[in-house]
Amino acid sequence: MLVFFFDEAHLLFSNASKGLVENIEQVVRLIRSKGVGGVFRHQSPADLPETVLGQLATGCSTPCARIPQ
Repeated sequence: MLVFFFDEAHLLFSNASKGLVENIEQVVRLIRSKGVGGVFRHQSPADLPETVLGQLATGCSTPCARIPQ
């Protein structure tokens, strides 16, 4: 299986045109149909467009905490 990771995904969508968001949605849909996964890492689900979130099979949220030394 092949998986693409997009770290800081909110930067990909900030100030993105509607056409770009539609193209990303189409790519996610097409690669998923071929067994390729995509992981969008971001601060909050609100950072991603609903149309893209709708193409993702699973959502996972994990809080990060600083570990004292």
